[in-house]
Amino acid sequence: MESPDFQQLTLIRFVIEFRRLSVGRFMKLSQRPPRTPSILSDSIHHQLNLYAVAATAAGIRMLAVAQPAEVKIVAAGRVSERGRVSA
Repeated sequence: MESPDFQQLTLIRFVIEFRRLSVGRFMKLSQRPPRTPSILSDSIHHQLNLYAVAATAAGIRMLAVAQPAEVKIVAAGRVSERGRVSA
């Protein structure tokens, strides 16, 4: 197994230092008092469940009927200094 080079060690040190510095900072921003859940009527709860099922079914259907994309190379060559494509 080869030893890590200077760039890899620098990256590892950076990630460790970033995590060390950011843990306290981000944790303080995200902490807030817990929210009390809303009480919904049975009909609203039922309608939300139906909406979730319908949205999931629509998403699955979109994935099922999606056609794979095809790629076709139109021009091959290089662009000259004048912006023209040459073979």
